Amino acid sequence: MLFDDEKKVLDFLINRSQNGKFKVDDQLPPDYSSMPLESIFDDLENQGYLNHVGGALGTKFYKVTQKGLHYRDYEQAISSIPLSVVNVNAPITNAAIANSGAVNFNVTMDWDHIDSLIDQKCTSLEDQETAHQIVNTIKLETENEKPLQKGFLHRAGDFLVKHSWLTSAIANALMRYFIG
Repeated sequence: MLFDDEKKVLDFLINRSQNGKFKVDDQLPPDYSSMPLESIFDDLENQGYLNHVGGALGTKFYKVTQKGLHYRDYEQAISSIPLSVVNVNAPITNAAIANSGAVNFNVTMDWDHIDSLIDQKCTSLEDQETAHQIVNTIKLETENEKPLQKGFLHRAGDFLVKHSWLTSAIANALMRYFIG
């Protein structure tokens, strides 16, 4: 979003530019801004409204970008994007929920930790054995850099649905393996 001073300066520059280019000197009236002009030009350039195209002896030349020429349409489009609210009523780990520019994942699961989770969370010996078999197969195949058999997880699908925590743990360990 542009500040009012930046909008005033951008409007002035659009009206005064020739072929989209203009020379920056002291041609701007002082009543256009309470902010220093250098700060306004830096902000407009950083946000992509202007491009610095050269200059010599303290004079800078800028070009108004397409985004700058149509900044009213651009700002209107941004302000009309509906905000989404996500209500999650459960503990969430290793998830990215939001509209953010950067997401960090903490990939901390390893195969030994998964084995201890299996021993903790699987109540029957049969479930423990099946879970260890699935994890060991994936672990051995990744360590030997062999591809898993086609349909391997499909055959284990019912078990993984029953123990969904195991799916997340395996995915986390595989992500750690692929990242290095």
